Amino acid sequence: MRVRPLIVHFSRAVYAMNWFNIAPGLYYISREFHVGIAQLGILTTAFYAGVAIFQLPAGFLAAKFGNRIVGGFGIVILGLSTLLSGYSPSLPVLDILRFFGGLGSAFFFSPAIATLKEVVDPSSYGFHINIYNGSFNIGAGLGVIIWAILDLHTGWRNAFTVAGIVTLFVAFLYIFGLRGTREFTDTGRNLLNNISRLIRSKPIWILSIAAMSTMIAEIVVGQLSIYYLRDHFQFSEMDAMTADSLFLLVGFVGGILGATLTKRYGLGVRYFAMINIVLSVLVFPFAVLNSVVGIYIISIVLGLLTVQGFSLLYVIIGTMQQNKALLAFSLALVNFIQQLFGSIWPTVFGFIHNISNYFTAWIFLGIVGLAFIPLLRLYRKGTAII
Repeated sequence: MRVRPLIVHFSRAVYAMNWFNIAPGLYYISREFHVGIAQLGILTTAFYAGVAIFQLPAGFLAAKFGNRIVGGFGIVILGLSTLLSGYSPSLPVLDILRFFGGLGSAFFFSPAIATLKEVVDPSSYGFHINIYNGSFNIGAGLGVIIWAILDLHTGWRNAFTVAGIVTLFVAFLYIFGLRGTREFTDTGRNLLNNISRLIRSKPIWILSIAAMSTMIAEIVVGQLSIYYLRDHFQFSEMDAMTADSLFLLVGFVGGILGATLTKRYGLGVRYFAMINIVLSVLVFPFAVLNSVVGIYIISIVLGLLTVQGFSLLYVIIGTMQQNKALLAFSLALVNFIQQLFGSIWPTVFGFIHNISNYFTAWIFLGIVGLAFIPLLRLYRKGTAII
């Protein structure tokens, strides 16, 4: 594998680390600021709200100025907000800094995928998309494991400081290591018209919303399961951390498996639908399964399928895209739609728990995931977007 794709994949892993290194710290944050699952749900939502809101501006700027610069800018913002999170004097300040962390993440995500397409052979793009998403899970899983140890021995504040420094180093590597990468930009009069047409593209909206199960699995299971397992089932910190780490780390294997299956069998929308159905159903056992081994098994299967769901979505959109300069914006639109809907679920989960219980919250999320899948019947295979 050439150096430039490795830089993109490595940056993706560190970027992901900052999404999930807060997960093991939520327990300590709740104790320091005297808050419960509802407030922690809002804290989690703040990050994803930043990711959602700035997806489209990031895609627009990438189309206008180039993917490398915009993606590098995003990692810098992510690193600074993470570094400063360790000095938060209150939960509202931490909410704001996590929101800016989401902003930085938005500016990295779709420009990095578009950059990846220019540094790999077209025939291997689908494979690298799966590795790209698998790298997210490697970074996220290691973020949970390493930062759980740092939280325990140095405190959650110092752990954030370390994460911010590491991320700023990677920002330097990304910006300067990818110099000379071919860029496709669109600064003509048609840019706004093309973007307007993309925003109205029905296939993008259908595919993104139908995949809500993948968002629920990533956000709620990935972010809140450690707190949930410790609070509800009284799992030890190690058992809860291991379950979340398994969910995240096996995603890399899921990415490789998805790449192999996609390349060999040309998997499409039917397999995409099957993945989302299984993901929705596997949320239900979290409500009742008070077994460490059982939760480990469910976490592994969820992790394997979640990455395949995201990867297949991006591959389908990438093959539909005709204008290379707008690929980053198309993927940004996909992420915007998913984060727009997906970011509310941690808050909804916490709210339902407060008025009812954890069982009702998990069952509700599983039903929501299943409810969106029939939208795929509206998708027409072979549809092209500009």
